[in-house]
Amino acid sequence: MKSFLFPLFLFLHCSLFGQMNGAELLQKSIQYHDPQGEWAEFQGMFFFEFENTEGLRKPSTVLIDLPNHIFRQVDGRKEKEIVRFEGRDTCYATMGGRADFSAEDAEKFRLRCADVQMYRDYYTYLYGLPMKLTDPGAIIQEKVIDTTFFQEKYLAIKVMYEPEVGDEIWFFYFDPTTYALKAYQFYRDEESKKGEVILLSAEYRYRNLRIPRHRSWYVFPDIKFLGTDRLEKIE
Repeated sequence: MKSFLFPLFLFLHCSLFGQMNGAELLQKSIQYHDPQGEWAEFQGMFFFEFENTEGLRKPSTVLIDLPNHIFRQVDGRKEKEIVRFEGRDTCYATMGGRADFSAEDAEKFRLRCADVQMYRDYYTYLYGLPMKLTDPGAIIQEKVIDTTFFQEKYLAIKVMYEPEVGDEIWFFYFDPTTYALKAYQFYRDEESKKGEVILLSAEYRYRNLRIPRHRSWYVFPDIKFLGTDRLEKIE
């Protein structure tokens, strides 16, 4: 994940937070979200609803079973429900209950095994934050930034990754009092500043885990709002 300059209009103040380093701030946030270390053995079904800017809603469910290496996503489309599954030794996708789709549909609707693995990584990463930042390959910058982002005061850290893991640059924003994760952003291109910002709100309690419930997505550099992912429940 490459280098990056924050858009100047996003913040009012920026200074180094001298009380702790990035790794220490991350541990405080993990202690808030996962005080008993439960994420590593997580097994549960997420029920989501995504609402776009036009008010259209799409339900989906995601099963994450980390101990047994099982991932299953059901994309609730109006006519052709898509199921993506990966287990320890198998990977497949179906559309409308059928697995004999064309190569064109496989690419268009992301039904290939590489696509299934992409969805697996997407959900386990975003819903496993901030705990996932301790995975191998993550490079936590030492400096903690005391900043204002989207009109809210936060402590922020910059995270990069080893080349074999990814080439994006991430910034994570934490509540300065509770250390709850409140927002993050990433950039795909250093020069054009193209990337996304995700603002988090509300929380869902699952056992001792505190999982952000609502994720509002924006595209940079024009700050275009895409929609909101809402976590309805976990079973």
